[in-house]
Amino acid sequence: MWASPVREVTIAPALRGKAQPKFYFVPLGDIPSLSLESLVTFYKRKFGLAIKTLPGLQLERSSVDWQQRRQFVAEELIEFMERGYPRLANDPRVILIGITEFDMYIRKYTWQFSFSYRAQNRFAVVSSARLNPVSFGQPADQTLLHTRLRKAITKNIGILYFHLPQSNDPRSVLYRSILGIDDLDRVGEEF
Repeated sequence: MWASPVREVTIAPALRGKAQPKFYFVPLGDIPSLSLESLVTFYKRKFGLAIKTLPGLQLERSSVDWQQRRQFVAEELIEFMERGYPRLANDPRVILIGITEFDMYIRKYTWQFSFSYRAQNRFAVVSSARLNPVSFGQPADQTLLHTRLRKAITKNIGILYFHLPQSNDPRSVLYRSILGIDDLDRVGEEF
């Protein structure tokens, strides 16, 4: 179990008086080192969000760039999630965030990898592969892994749910220039 300081946040003015979006986490593949239950509890306490976790989807080999990169393609993970939950994907009041332990990259950029990718203002996918210290030959550190994962997810919640803009403040979780793990470690967990 991991913990972090929790701050009360009021609903963004743009959301007051409107039907609140329905929010779901979607496990993409097996995610044995991650606790979605802890994430659901964390975001309930932090933002008052009633996030539900859907049954996991087993990833398709077609979502991997086998010939060149041997990584999952972020855009295809979003499409895979939409195909896996078509009724929810077609509901404009639903936000889906897929979470995977597999490495991924965004096809339309020349980046080596990506922690996260957003599409259509309602979908995101977050990869913990490069968030895990074990991936870099360091000792296992569940607290560090989950802190990094929360930062990546919180940024998506800020943008997709609260409709907040990205920030130029390098301490904000909404910082627009998170280009690697050092940048992610420097940002805080607050907007």
